[in-house]
Amino acid sequence: MRKKINLIIVIITLIILSTTPLFYHNTNEINDHIKPIKITNTDDIKSFSSYNELSSFITSRYSYKYPVVSTLERASFSLSTFPMSTVVPPALTAEQYSYSKTNIQVEGVDELDIVKTDGKYLYIALKNIIYIIMAYPPHNATISSKIILNKNIMGIFLFNNKLAAILSDWNNNEKSYETSIKVYDITNKNTPILIKDFTINGYYFTSRSISNYIYLIVKIPIIKPTIQYWKQYVENFDLDQFINIPEIKFNGLIFDLPVNQIYYFPSANETYYEYTTIIAFNVVDNEMPTIGTFLLGDTNNLYMSLNNLYITSPKWETIIKTSNKFTLITRLNYEKSIIYRFSVNNNDIKYETNSEVPGTILNQFSMDEFNSYFRIVTTIWKEKPENNLYILDVKNMRIVGNITGLAPGEWIYSARFIGNRCYLVTFKKTDPLFVIDIKNPSAPKVLGWLKIPGFSNYLHPYDETHLIGIGKDTIEAKEGDFAWYQGIKISLFDVSDPQNPKEVTKYIIGDRGSDSPVLHDHKALLFDPVRKILALPVLITQKDNPNAPPYEYGKPVWQGAYIFNVSLNQGLILIGRISHLNKTGNIAENLDLRQYFVYNEDYFIKRIIYINDAIYTISNRIVLINNLTNMTEINNIALST
Repeated sequence: MRKKINLIIVIITLIILSTTPLFYHNTNEINDHIKPIKITNTDDIKSFSSYNELSSFITSRYSYKYPVVSTLERASFSLSTFPMSTVVPPALTAEQYSYSKTNIQVEGVDELDIVKTDGKYLYIALKNIIYIIMAYPPHNATISSKIILNKNIMGIFLFNNKLAAILSDWNNNEKSYETSIKVYDITNKNTPILIKDFTINGYYFTSRSISNYIYLIVKIPIIKPTIQYWKQYVENFDLDQFINIPEIKFNGLIFDLPVNQIYYFPSANETYYEYTTIIAFNVVDNEMPTIGTFLLGDTNNLYMSLNNLYITSPKWETIIKTSNKFTLITRLNYEKSIIYRFSVNNNDIKYETNSEVPGTILNQFSMDEFNSYFRIVTTIWKEKPENNLYILDVKNMRIVGNITGLAPGEWIYSARFIGNRCYLVTFKKTDPLFVIDIKNPSAPKVLGWLKIPGFSNYLHPYDETHLIGIGKDTIEAKEGDFAWYQGIKISLFDVSDPQNPKEVTKYIIGDRGSDSPVLHDHKALLFDPVRKILALPVLITQKDNPNAPPYEYGKPVWQGAYIFNVSLNQGLILIGRISHLNKTGNIAENLDLRQYFVYNEDYFIKRIIYINDAIYTISNRIVLINNLTNMTEINNIALST
């Protein structure tokens, strides 16, 4: 048996070595094409001086086992029927004419999205195609050009007459993931021209953009993926020859990242490592990209301000069992989250420092930077979940204030930092919306809270004293200490009196099983504070029996966009519904509507934008244009994905 396994290993080795090109470039030549990340704090971080040092570090500390994390399944989804309102958004003057932009977290820090607009053209990335569509005026809308690529497109950024696409996919020839930035000159919308092409091995994690720069984060396994499986079964396995090195393709060169641009933390006691690579890429000017790779644990979240980039990684609590052949590692839960801070100024990226806070982080909205302080909320398990707020000074990342033990027994479902306030939603049976004063960083305090049925997965500022919450309605279960998710719930909260927050209006869509991309992707939401428009894609399910038990799921009956007018006087008023399902054309009319959901997910609306008085809904197959005032159809464009 051992001979067979060793033979397989030899075959795999020959295949990998035969398909991996060798490139010889001296360090000076490489450094003429890339710029290293700077290290200002060398007390806790080091770079490798040679490949042998890197190999020794990895082989002595690396665990081939990936994290095994148990998940907690929470409670899961009534159809409230609302008459269609005749209320329409207020008309705009010529000076107010505008178009919607990607819903982002930090003003000035753009986020990758599948749809962008400049007010005249739409740029849509679907699967492996980018469409450039002359969108305004809507009656004349038409496809100007298409860019067909050979990789999955994660999304696009727009820089005046430059369009940057980020692609990430498996490269079967090289047996690894690759992530690319392709930059096109779109001065002539009919003939986009590729002007820059950058590729690094690894899979896309996330990205941001400030001014003319893309900040791309890529994660790379430190061991070549084809070898992961075999190491656990073979004694005396030579891991050294299968260590991954980030490979870069740029300006006609193909080269490995110099090992002195791979950094590690000598004091870290991780049992699982991967490369996290940070790239600063100038889209507009001819400038060297800045690249640095860090041996971290499982990088899981990122927050970026105009001056700093924060990457978080969990610090695992582990149990290790060994035998003479393999090591088994069981990961129980997160003990702490490590926060790494990098200062950012154009293509100058500097590693500054890191810190730890107890608990795990939900998402990017769990973090914020304001007035030289970094704020973060976490959940930690102490026989039951507890929730915490920590405030750190940005410069040294030292904790200066905190609140711990919030809502014991409940989990954080959403968070939002707005100026000197933190809004936090936790949930188990009801939705406590906490209003927390963080004006004094050393003494944050809970000002008030509101308990109502349901919860918000996403919080969005309406104005200085009101919040929009989007999540699920719930019904308390008779079977235990939990609640059953029901339909989609949109709430408008009044927090003008922070000690007495109120839900001033709510709107419930569908029964248990109804869903919206906004619950897990904030970029699917359209909200315009001037026109008071809120729109989101929804999938509606409906129960056959309105008296059915709360745990029963409804059946799919509709998918499309709900468009609301939101005002403090009238609350949430539905002004229109738009669906692409009636545009399929290739399904017999006598088919049950519910079958559309089996065969036609390509007609599910993904994004909603507006340009002046036209609203555009985008699915994989159609761009549908409607009048924003009366919702009548103006035009539609078929897409060929």
